[in-house]
Amino acid sequence: MGEEHSPSAETVEALRAEIAELRAERDTTLRRIGDVAPVFLIELDRRGHVRWLNRFFEEATGWRLETIRGQDGMELFVPEEERAGHREAFRAALDDDGTPHTGTLLDARGGRRQVDWRRTSVRTNGHTDQSLLIVGRPHDGAEELREQLASRDAALHAFARTMEEVLWIADVLGDRFVYRYLSPGYARYSHLPVEAYYEDGLVMFEHVHPDDRPLLTDVLGGIVSGELRGRSELEYRMTCPDGQVRWVRSMLTIVPIHGGVRLLGMTLDVTERRRMAEALEASRDQLEARVRERTAELEAANEALRSEARVRAAAEERAERARGHLKTILDQLFAFVGVMDAEGRLEYVNEAALAAGGLAPEKVAGVRLWEAPWFEAYPESVAHLKDAVVGATSGEKLRVDARADTVDGPIWIDIGFSPLLTEDGRVDAIIGCAVDITARREAEAEARRSMHERGVLLREVHHRVKNNLQVVSSLLSLQAGRLPEGDPAKRPLEETRQRVHAIASLHETLHGARELGRVALDRYLEHVLGDLQRLAHDRRDVRFELELEAVEVPLDGAVPLGLIVTELAMNALEHAFPEGRGTVRVALRGGEEVEITVADDGAGFAAPLGATASGTDGPGTDGSEAGGSGAGGSNGAKASRASASLGLRLVDRLMRQLGGTLAVEQNDPGTRVILRCPLGEPSAPAPR
Repeated sequence: MGEEHSPSAETVEALRAEIAELRAERDTTLRRIGDVAPVFLIELDRRGHVRWLNRFFEEATGWRLETIRGQDGMELFVPEEERAGHREAFRAALDDDGTPHTGTLLDARGGRRQVDWRRTSVRTNGHTDQSLLIVGRPHDGAEELREQLASRDAALHAFARTMEEVLWIADVLGDRFVYRYLSPGYARYSHLPVEAYYEDGLVMFEHVHPDDRPLLTDVLGGIVSGELRGRSELEYRMTCPDGQVRWVRSMLTIVPIHGGVRLLGMTLDVTERRRMAEALEASRDQLEARVRERTAELEAANEALRSEARVRAAAEERAERARGHLKTILDQLFAFVGVMDAEGRLEYVNEAALAAGGLAPEKVAGVRLWEAPWFEAYPESVAHLKDAVVGATSGEKLRVDARADTVDGPIWIDIGFSPLLTEDGRVDAIIGCAVDITARREAEAEARRSMHERGVLLREVHHRVKNNLQVVSSLLSLQAGRLPEGDPAKRPLEETRQRVHAIASLHETLHGARELGRVALDRYLEHVLGDLQRLAHDRRDVRFELELEAVEVPLDGAVPLGLIVTELAMNALEHAFPEGRGTVRVALRGGEEVEITVADDGAGFAAPLGATASGTDGPGTDGSEAGGSGAGGSNGAKASRASASLGLRLVDRLMRQLGGTLAVEQNDPGTRVILRCPLGEPSAPAPR
C-alpha cells in the first residue's frame, strides 16, 4: 500500500475557498429562483428592515433594492392604518410560523393593491441570524400569474439542467413525502424516472446508505413535528447506479404550507471535500501523534538536560571548592603569584604579593601587570614585563628579572610566565610566579667582583712568571752564547732555552686570555713557533707555514701540546734539512679532538718514530735514536743525537700524559707527524 500523505496547506485553503464558493453559488441560485418566481418575495431582518426584494416585487411596485435596503419595510409597503396589525403579525412570525394574511401593498408611486401574504422565519449563519421571509401573491389575476409562473418554471428548469447540484422542492404532508420538483441532476444518484419520485418521494430513501437512513428519518420527523424550522443542512451518503458511494450535502429551507411544510432544497456532491477533510483529519491525527512523540522526546531530552545540569552543578560546586582550596594554598606560599587575562590584566594576586606591596586586592584588580604599583618606579622593568606578557600571550614560557617596590624597600624578583591554554590551543590566561632574588643577585655581584679580583691577580701572576721565565731564557741564551761553536753543551742549552720560551709564551697568552681556565691554542702556537721562525731565518733558509684554526683547549693541555709542537719543529729544523733549505708546515684542526700536523719537505727520519704514543713502540722505547739523515751524516755528533733522543722521549711521555696518539708518515720528500689528542669536552672555536 502506498504511504498516505497529509494534504498541504494550499490544498486545505483551496477546499475552504471551494466550500465558500459553493455556498455563495447556493445563495445566488436560491435568489435566482426567487427572481424568476411570479410572487412578491421580501426578506426583513429582526427589526423589520429590508434585506432583499425579488425582481417581481421591484417590477410590480417600482421599489429598488439598492435604494431601500436597510429601511423599515412597514413604512414603505404597508398603509399607515394597517401597520400595527402587520407589526404584530411580524413579531408572531419571528416566534412561530405565521398564518396567511391579506393586506394592502403600497408601491413606489403611491398605488395600492391587495396581496395574500404568508410569512416564515428564516435562520441563517448556523441558526444565529434570524430574519422573516414574506411571500405575497396578488389577490386577483391568478390565471395570468399561473402563466407567468409556468414560463418562469420552464426557465428555472432549463437553468437547473446546467447544474450538477440537484435542486428540489418537496412537500411533507402528514406521513407523505412528495416531490414537487426534482432537477435533472438527480440522475447521478438514481436510475428511476422522475415521475416515480413525484408519486412517492420516499423512493429516494432507497438510494441513501443504510447507515445514514436513520439520520434522514430523524430530520424528517423533526420537520413534521415542528422542531426544525427555517434553514437546515445535513450530510449523508448515497449509493449511485454504478455502485459508488458518494457523500452529499443537502441544504434546505423549511416553509410552512397548508396541511404541512414545503422543503426548498439543494443537494451537492461533497465526496472530494469529505475525502480532503478526512485526509486533513488523518494529517491532524498524524501531527498530533508526532507532537506527542516529539513531546515525549523533548521531555526525555529535558530530563537528560536536568540530569546533566545536576551533574554540572555538582561539578561546579566541586570546582568552586577546589578554587577555594587553591586560593588558600596560593595565599600560604612565600612566592608571589598572580593570574592575568590574555591582555595582562590582573585577575588574582596572592596574599604574599599584596602584603609585600602593602596593597588591597581592589587596588590591583583589572590593572595591567606592568602598570601595577610594584613596578611604577622602574621603566626598564616595565618594558621587560610588557614584552614577557606579550610573549606568553603567543604561547611561550618566559622568565625575566625585574625590580619591584615593597614596604621593606626595593627588591629584585625572578618572575616566570606560563600561558594557560584552552582545548583548542588559545591562551585563556597567564600565570606569573615570582620569587625574591635580591640576596642571590647580591651574592652573584659579590662573586663577580671576587672573580674579577682573582682574574686580575692570576693575570699578574702569569705576567710575573712569564717575566721570570724570560729572564731564565735570557740567561740560558747568554750562557750558550759564551760557548764556542761545536761545544757539546751549546745545543742542549739552546734547546732548553727554547723549551723555557715555550712555557713563557703560554703564560704570556694566558695574561691576555678572556678566560683564565682555557687557552687559545692557535695564538699560543703562533708565539711558540714565532721564535723558532726567527731562529731558522737567522741560521738557515728554512720557512715556516702555519695553518692554525681558532681552537681553545684547557690550561692543563696547552703546556704539553706547546712543548710537543716545539720539540717536533726543533727536530725538523735540526735534522730534516742538511742543505739548510726547506719548509716546515704546522697545521691545527679542532673538533671532537685536537689534531696537530708537523710536516717538512726535507730528508726525513732515518728510522720510524713510532705509530702511537700509547702502547706501540714509540720514540725512545727501543733504544734507537731517531734522527734525520743529516743528523747521522758528517755532523754525527753524539750531543746532537742525544738531544734528539731526549726530545723524542719527551714527546712520547707528553703524549702518554695527554692520552693521545702520534702517527709518523714518511713522504718523499720529508716526514709528516700527526698528533691527535682528546681533551675532554669538544674544543670550541675562539675569536681571533
